[in-house]
Amino acid sequence: MQVQVKSVAISEVGHVRDHNEDTVFADDELGLWLVADGMGGHAAGEVASQLAVDSVAADVAAGDGLQQAVQRAHLAIKAAAKANPEQAGMGTTLVAVQKEKRGFRLVWSGDSRVYAWSAKGQLQQLTRDHSFVEELVMRGVLSAEEAQEHPKKNLISQALGLKEITHLRPGETHYKPSGAGGLMLCSDGVSDMLTFDELSAILLARDNLDDTARSLTRAIQKTSAKDNFSFVLLEHSAQGLKGLLRRWRR
Repeated sequence: MQVQVKSVAISEVGHVRDHNEDTVFADDELGLWLVADGMGGHAAGEVASQLAVDSVAADVAAGDGLQQAVQRAHLAIKAAAKANPEQAGMGTTLVAVQKEKRGFRLVWSGDSRVYAWSAKGQLQQLTRDHSFVEELVMRGVLSAEEAQEHPKKNLISQALGLKEITHLRPGETHYKPSGAGGLMLCSDGVSDMLTFDELSAILLARDNLDDTARSLTRAIQKTSAKDNFSFVLLEHSAQGLKGLLRRWRR
């Protein structure tokens, strides 16, 4: 199966924050897409997110594996914070998608997410947040709906650069699409503002990629948009094994 991909990346400050601590990266030729949501204040969050993206992109371009690149970015942010006391405590979530021969590799840390949609009209979340509330959902203490409104939903347990995390344990999975569809990488400024059903309605509307990006941006801007919001949309035209077999048999 050959996966052909095109993408669009958006990052906005939102209605409340005075600067943007998110960083996005989209390189269709390299086959790498990233969303990082920085934290730390005093502009340190944007330093952490930019450093994460730059570090991972450079390492992947040099031929390193995605998991290794994310681990190195974690160490690079910790080193930068140690060398610059005014940036102490900075860190960033990161979600990374890399194109593979038959699909995509996903690596993430924190509560930035990846969703997949299909031409058949289905949307699914491919990542699980590294957060206090997600742990409660997995243990059956909270429902997904209750988690959406929980006051501690943004309390994360993993992020790049945090001093207290000696060994980062990113999530990792593979996604092999069975047909045409797409992926959305996003910061929590997207997933906190729009429900799963609202995201589904936008991503499954079958608009072209630029129209979908505009629709998503308008929908978030109609909310309180309390945080920076960033997303990368990928559209892939994978035919899937059945489609290839049909062509071969002809």
